Amino acid sequence: MAYVNIANHNGFNLDGVLAALRSLKTNMVNRRVFRTTFTELNALSTRDLADLGINRSEIRRMAWEAAYGSKGQ
Repeated sequence: MAYVNIANHNGFNLDGVLAALRSLKTNMVNRRVFRTTFTELNALSTRDLADLGINRSEIRRMAWEAAYGSKGQ
């Protein structure tokens, strides 16, 4: 059995461009959330972090989870 696939490449694929722009915007928003969360937590003193139940070594992971979700999602 033979199959024929004809693709027209004369037109401009706007759907692909829009998908790429949506992806770029999502990545920019996620990066901003990560950066803001990391900066704000890192600015706290060790005592303030301890009051919140956060170890300084956990800041990067917590900022990542705030921006991108946990690894299990």
